[in-house]
Amino acid sequence: MKQYRWIVPLIILAAACGPSLVSQSEFITAFVATNPSEYERLRFADEASDEYELLNAEVADDSLYLSVSYDGGCTEVSFTLWLNEIMQSDTSSLPTLASVLVLEDTDTCEIAIRNEIPFALSDLPTGPYTLFVHSGSTPGQVLAVDVPSVSSE
Repeated sequence: MKQYRWIVPLIILAAACGPSLVSQSEFITAFVATNPSEYERLRFADEASDEYELLNAEVADDSLYLSVSYDGGCTEVSFTLWLNEIMQSDTSSLPTLASVLVLEDTDTCEIAIRNEIPFALSDLPTGPYTLFVHSGSTPGQVLAVDVPSVSSE
C-alpha cells in the first residue's frame, strides 16, 4: 500500500487544475497596435513585457499565427503586437515591417502554456512584406515571416 501513496497527491493536483488545462484560448486576447514611437520605446526597453518564449511565426489562411509559451492558466492574458512603419529594404525585394510582441500577464499560476496567438491579416498593413517579430521579453529573439498580399474576392 505504501508504494501507491504518491498517486493521491497526483490525483488531487490534476483535479485542482481542472478544465483550464484543456483549452487556454479562452484566456487570451490579442491586439494589433500601430504606433512607431511606442514600438521604439517597447523594443528597446528593459522588461517591456512579461516573460514568454516566442517559438514560431507563420501565415495560414487569413491569419498570422505566433506560437508562444508562457506560465499562467488561471486568468486572462493579453498579447499586443506593436507595429513600426513599413520600410523599403536594401537587402530584400520585399519591404520590411518590424514589430514587438508584448505580453501583459497578471496571472500567478504556473501552468506551462503553449499556444498559437492568431492575428487577422486584415488588422495588419496590406502585404506583401517581411514581418520581423521581436520578443518583448527576450532581447535578441526575433522571428521573420513573409506576409502575402491578400486578394479580395
